[in-house]
Amino acid sequence: MRRRIRLAAWTFALLAAPAWPQAPDAAWVAESVHGYRFAFAVESVLDSSLSGDPRHAAVMDHRIVVSIRGADSQRPLQAYAVSLDIAEQGYKGATLPMQAVKSAEAGIYEARVRMQRGLPHRILVHATPVAGGRTLEAQFQYRHHH
Repeated sequence: MRRRIRLAAWTFALLAAPAWPQAPDAAWVAESVHGYRFAFAVESVLDSSLSGDPRHAAVMDHRIVVSIRGADSQRPLQAYAVSLDIAEQGYKGATLPMQAVKSAEAGIYEARVRMQRGLPHRILVHATPVAGGRTLEAQFQYRHHH
């Protein structure tokens, strides 16, 4: 039940995100790529299985959520495989698949990753048509601030 409430809140935030100003500390960041709007957010996940107080851990789990919609139509991107290429700034990244979020709204993808706190990360979001074709790519920068 708690996951459904959180997912509903994320979905609402995604739908409202186009109207939000993009401040440097905004929860959502958006990029326009070839007629599509990629909205990106990161949530720290405090995992109780970590030894000690997880708020002080050097490496933490993060939940990355991406929404991909038509820039003008706001229609969700469909029939695409979405993945992340994530790396600490200056290093080669690892590619991770994102899972489509099962909800009333399509075009929302999520992944859980472990990232070093305090270091900048370069995150590439790749969206490739399942039937083949041109891959869309949006780049984001992220640094855990707490």
